[in-house]
Amino acid sequence: TKSMERNLEKIIDFSVNSVIIRYCMDKMYKNASAQTAELKKLQTYPKVVGVKQIRKALNAGRARWVLLARNADPAMTEPLAQQCLDSGVPFTWISDMRTLGRACGIAVGAAAAAAVAADSVLPGKPEE
Repeated sequence: TKSMERNLEKIIDFSVNSVIIRYCMDKMYKNASAQTAELKKLQTYPKVVGVKQIRKALNAGRARWVLLARNADPAMTEPLAQQCLDSGVPFTWISDMRTLGRACGIAVGAAAAAAVAADSVLPGKPEE
């Protein structure tokens, strides 16, 4: 009976772990899908790239939403996230700087990017 109890415990542990793994994988898939949608949406709007440019856009009321890279220096992204909260501008965390940089059409990683109003791209400054 001891071996039957151990086998039963293993089956229960396996079942619980399977449910947890399925839940986590489902959550990761949904997060990846949401991230992909946000990056595609960003590609269709005028945008600014970089913490300084986004800070200026937020101060001027031009930023519509902001994307922040999770692996960027928190000393740069956390104050920007707080400024978004203070300004009422939605922001989303993206998995990494390289992915965000590619979505912005640049060859290097980006810590942050923001969609801006179509009429608010600064004259004389190319859209990044």
